[in-house]
Amino acid sequence: MTEAVPIELSHRPGVGSAVLRLDALSLFAILFASHLLFEAISAPGELSFRHSALVPFTARIMLIGIALASLARPRSLAVLIGMMAARLIVYAIHAPVASNNATISAFAAVALVGSSLYLAIVDRKLERERLYRTFAPMARDLLLIMYSYGIFHKINSDFLNPNVSCAVAIYKPLVHAFGLQDWLFGQYGAIYSTFVVETLAIFCLLSRRWKFYGLAIGIPFHLIIGFSGYRFYMEFSMICLSLYTLFLPSEYFVRVNQALRRLPTAARTALLALPATLFALTLAGGQIAISRHFWPYHAMPVFALVGGTFYLSVLYFCPRSWAAEDTPAFRFTSPIFAVLSLLFLVNGISPYIGFKTESSITMFSNLRTEGGRTNHLLFSSLPYLFSYQQNLVTIRSSNAAALQDYIGPNRQMVEYELHRILANAPDTKVQFSKDGQSFDHVDPADNQYLATNWLLRQLLIFKPVDWTEPKPCTH
Repeated sequence: MTEAVPIELSHRPGVGSAVLRLDALSLFAILFASHLLFEAISAPGELSFRHSALVPFTARIMLIGIALASLARPRSLAVLIGMMAARLIVYAIHAPVASNNATISAFAAVALVGSSLYLAIVDRKLERERLYRTFAPMARDLLLIMYSYGIFHKINSDFLNPNVSCAVAIYKPLVHAFGLQDWLFGQYGAIYSTFVVETLAIFCLLSRRWKFYGLAIGIPFHLIIGFSGYRFYMEFSMICLSLYTLFLPSEYFVRVNQALRRLPTAARTALLALPATLFALTLAGGQIAISRHFWPYHAMPVFALVGGTFYLSVLYFCPRSWAAEDTPAFRFTSPIFAVLSLLFLVNGISPYIGFKTESSITMFSNLRTEGGRTNHLLFSSLPYLFSYQQNLVTIRSSNAAALQDYIGPNRQMVEYELHRILANAPDTKVQFSKDGQSFDHVDPADNQYLATNWLLRQLLIFKPVDWTEPKPCTH
């Protein structure tokens, strides 16, 4: 809910949109497109028609194509809106979606597509600056809410435990080459610096005087996460960087475009072509990289190019303070658009009220909330409003690959999740126990998934329940 800043627009005659000229929306388009391409790189199996159904495969290829087009023509509103609409289509096809990254991305897409439709109806036209001023406050809210939950979810005993903390899981591959992976001081530093960085980012981004330092601290935090190679967090880092572009002041774009204008047209065109070319090569080399154990390091050159260049540009071109600007420190969006921010806020509360545990912005947190038990330090008991997480089953055996992660000592699953899998694959054979009784099937009349409405079926998805103590880092 921070202030909108004006966009620097170039009106030079004779210069097409294919030549690089930046404003907030075009820079957002470049980084959001990069996020979608990293998402595709992270799941090479989905790019093979042999391993994917026709509709998901076609939708994924469509998304890759329009993301590459957005890199080539970042000033095109038609391409940007089409890319965000394609993001929503792919998300809907795969719903319910477990990925926190994809969920943040989908909320950003709803914000932009919704803003576009609203302005097309109200104004009967779509102006670039009006779109920015409508979309940006919602998108900024998403980043600030994400950081707030990034702090809150991690206030648990296992995130603070260096033996299992997700912060340490990321720290170790970063320092392994230096032999510091078991350095206890470094491990605790990784844990507590997470709280410090995310807290500083929130407060600095909400201040006109200190906003630059929020950018200077927050952006490298995400670059470090991406370079760790842990669970291919490059796609998560890039969605966050795309949201950071909407906090940049107008002076940043003035300075960047002044520098770009000093370059020959051919050089600016080359700057557009290079990221798209590297992404295409990285996508094409995905299968080879996996077979030769280069994955995910084969994607780091393009991550360094896009993310690193963005960060260096912020350090060089962004003013250190814009406190003198005649703009408020906060800018509330209209109530109709504030609903999206509220929904994102409620989405993050889901684990604590007994609702879904996946896609609730709990990534990288070690959080446990199932079975009425939690490792969160601020709750002695959970305020469940829904009973989904209370009803757990133990899988004894199954012929379904989807159930293999739920089998083993200290493993259980939410009963609704079992019912969802069985409803979508009725030929699945399974033996499970609940409350001391053994079962080998679920009658359709007793299937909780089939009894829920269409909307809940698109939302409800649950993590495997792991009772190992201390709780290991998952995702």
